[in-house]
Amino acid sequence: MSLTGDPSSELLSRLADSVKEISGLPECRNVFKKTHGDLVRRIKLLSPMFEELKDNNEELSEEETKGFELLRTVLDSAKELLKSVVEGSKVYQVLFFVLSVWLQGTRKMKALSSLFFLLC
Repeated sequence: MSLTGDPSSELLSRLADSVKEISGLPECRNVFKKTHGDLVRRIKLLSPMFEELKDNNEELSEEETKGFELLRTVLDSAKELLKSVVEGSKVYQVLFFVLSVWLQGTRKMKALSSLFFLLC
């Protein structure tokens, strides 16, 4: 990854690469279009921060490294989620929609959320 072998620089490069991968995912064309686009847009906003930190050439503290490692895990999970929304079956997308609405605390979805748990 990095020519210097600096673990901080390598970590930040991996984070920037994750953002680029997420940016390159195909656009969502189903009921999640707005949510998908919002998440991708917000993740793209992280890229300049990673580039600036990488160019800064300062070593990250242990706490900062742990935080960025966690962020890398989150970005990988977000990438998998975004891929599954675009490539997933219609049934999966409906179940995901019901679960996401239920998690937001919408009262109207009580009947559908109980149906979701019966199906799982």
